[in-house]
Amino acid sequence: MVNKKSIMVTVIALAMVLVFVGCSKKAEAQSNSGDSGSAGGSARTAELPSTPESDFTVVLTQDSAGVIINKYNGTAAVVNIPSTIQGLPVRELNNSSFINNRTITSIVISEGVTRLGTQTFSSCINLTSVTLPSTLTSIGISSFQGTGLTSFPNSWPVGITTIERSTFENTNLRELVIPEGITTINVFAFGNCNDLVSVTLPSTIISISDSAFQGSRNINLASQAAIKAINLNARF
Repeated sequence: MVNKKSIMVTVIALAMVLVFVGCSKKAEAQSNSGDSGSAGGSARTAELPSTPESDFTVVLTQDSAGVIINKYNGTAAVVNIPSTIQGLPVRELNNSSFINNRTITSIVISEGVTRLGTQTFSSCINLTSVTLPSTLTSIGISSFQGTGLTSFPNSWPVGITTIERSTFENTNLRELVIPEGITTINVFAFGNCNDLVSVTLPSTIISISDSAFQGSRNINLASQAAIKAINLNARF
């Protein structure tokens, strides 16, 4: 009897140990699962906060229903254009509104903006990253001339089919991939880009100015041939 009782006690004790271990593992698994979810959430890139409204000088649009940014007065390296200022939607960045800024390195232009004026970011020599909104319908002459851009701006608006005169002249572009939808490249659009080595044209291209790439002397022969297939008189 003693042996049977001992065996019974041992069996019960073992069963209790197994139940305890099982519960511990389940709790640990749930804890790990929660930690994983938390880590995943923290790994997500936080949305870039808008640049303070006070950093901009603004005027009303002609219909008084929106805002035109006339001047950026801030000192931040990363600028995120707010979608509204004083409760009104931002619609335009005016001519030369960021010209000659030496601090800015990255700009995100909010959805709702429809126009970039002439020389908007001209000579912003440290500007290397630009994100454009899908709402843009006009990018002015020389908008990015003399900037530090090394690649084409992100999210090129589908409504803009022409790259205007000197838009990317004298930039640091290296491997240029022009997006589908572009049909026309105007005078000096990519002129004097000394670092430019390769150019990939879209299937939609129809017209390239003789001097669109003039002064960009390091473009490889294959890219030159592709450009000359559109305009035999193209100069480099």
